[in-house]
Amino acid sequence: MGTACGWLFWQYSLEAAMIAHANFHVYVFALNALLTKFI
Repeated sequence: MGTACGWLFWQYSLEAAMIAHANFHVYVFALNALLTKFI
């Protein structure tokens, strides 16, 4: 994840890297909620 956000920062901007990082947290939170519900 760090490499992907670093690449986004380098190619686009800090804002793009921050948005991608936040979206990753949302995805992991949702995935965690789904997995804990079924396990």
